[in-house]
Amino acid sequence: MFTDIPAAATPSPLYVRFTNGRIVRGLELVSSDVWIDIRAGVICEGPRASINAAEVHVVDLHGRILAPGFIDIQINGAFGFDFSSVDCVANPEQFKQGLYDLNQRLIQTGTTSYLPTMTSQFSKIYHQALPFLGPTGAERNAALGAESLGAHCEGPFFAHTQKGCHSPEAILCLGNSSEPDLLLEVYGSENLISSSSKTTSRVKMITLAPERAGALDSIRMLSENGITASIGHTAATYEEAVLGIKAGSTMVTHLFNAMNQLHHREPGIFGLIASSKDRVFNDQTGLADDGRPYFGIIVDGIHLHPASVRLAYNTHPEGMVVITDAVMFMGMEDGSYEWTNGQRTVKQGMTLKLEGTSTLAGSGIDLPNSLNNLLRWTGCSIPEAIKTVTMTPAAVLGMSHVKGSIVSGADADLVVLDDGLDADGFTTISIREVWKFGTPVYSSG
Repeated sequence: MFTDIPAAATPSPLYVRFTNGRIVRGLELVSSDVWIDIRAGVICEGPRASINAAEVHVVDLHGRILAPGFIDIQINGAFGFDFSSVDCVANPEQFKQGLYDLNQRLIQTGTTSYLPTMTSQFSKIYHQALPFLGPTGAERNAALGAESLGAHCEGPFFAHTQKGCHSPEAILCLGNSSEPDLLLEVYGSENLISSSSKTTSRVKMITLAPERAGALDSIRMLSENGITASIGHTAATYEEAVLGIKAGSTMVTHLFNAMNQLHHREPGIFGLIASSKDRVFNDQTGLADDGRPYFGIIVDGIHLHPASVRLAYNTHPEGMVVITDAVMFMGMEDGSYEWTNGQRTVKQGMTLKLEGTSTLAGSGIDLPNSLNNLLRWTGCSIPEAIKTVTMTPAAVLGMSHVKGSIVSGADADLVVLDDGLDADGFTTISIREVWKFGTPVYSSG
């Protein structure tokens, strides 16, 4: 089913109408038409006055699912490209081309928007790379591929004991300080604070440990500037993590990974997603509907056991954001590769580890496969699974009005899905088509 809009039609189509499909609306699949205003690239209510039939391009979904485009808020690279590559300094044109090529391939996975995520780096790399990684949607150009909503800086303000695969040199050189002035120095104030009310920050999210000196003040500063502060790579106790949420953090980075684990006397970070709003976060805004923080989770079966994913989902389904945490080796052959800061990574299937160690080094999974794992391991419905990569990440980023939902006025970023059962009888989905700003950009058929 390839649905190119006719280029030579007279008059040219003004609208697209999807019909005969199952539409993801909230937690339900409903039968209704969906209209797109082609010129604006947004979902609309449909024309009220009668119009010429030639002005409407009709797409018959043949019973398939129409869902919002997927949003990945933590992806470090893919298809051989690393968002933290030193090429941003040594060869900016090569970095720019690599980013373009990634966007062309990433959108084929249904990921229409994402946060290009940088691992812990020295200041010079942030200053050079972030100008390339800021929001790209202002042009509303579907030909650019997947859209950056702003960068996610994962590090380097981490607990020294919870660095994971990140460069120890980039983390340790900062001591234990996370003062606001230091964040501005490391990332560049021009990358954190927008120059006018008409522009947005190049950075959309920062992961940091709330127990470090000055971190709570930095969380407040980030929140005031519209940047999501996420708790991660942390040795914080439950009480220290609560202070981070009260300071303005609304998110937890890859729950369970790179943090103290749940203990019956010290629940640590996991305790945040079990907290009751009227006891802990009564005065907080920007949290999930029931007053708990959102949390990212890697659903590759390697970072977490399926039972841990099920536990997290059953505890706080409204807050779950499925992320890939993919690195540049996603989509590449197995082998040993040079990675960031001179480190080497060994790829075997979906498993990625720092060479010579048991330390996991990101993932090699994409969002459709992550969702199929979630469907299998939790027994959730297709709309419930899709919510974790659409409505929920859009809410985390404060972008629910334009991303993550099929509602009038939202960007027409859409995926057409086939669904069925695998050999074991579990529900699966696969990408059939991808639309960006109301334009078809990929078809598997």
